[in-house]
Amino acid sequence: MEENNYFDKRLREMIHEVCNGKHEDSLESQYKNFDEFIKNNRINKSVFGEIVGVSGSTITKYLKEPQNLKISQVVKLAEATQTDVRTLIDLIK
Repeated sequence: MEENNYFDKRLREMIHEVCNGKHEDSLESQYKNFDEFIKNNRINKSVFGEIVGVSGSTITKYLKEPQNLKISQVVKLAEATQTDVRTLIDLIK
């Protein structure tokens, strides 16, 4: 129940920011880097592999060096996490 209260409070804050013109791109300000994005979306290695369509050592390689991901894989990851592709690309840079 407490988690729902936090969500409701944060949603009200974001709506207030948007209405008052103080809203930045929320995902860019929410995540500092790709690793944080992965952790906050609770994506483990097996889920990451399923989303982008890789397995084994390639999963580890892409998590360590996400700039090696193909655009089609970035699009799949963005769709799976309901994130804007451009925001995800900015995190990977």
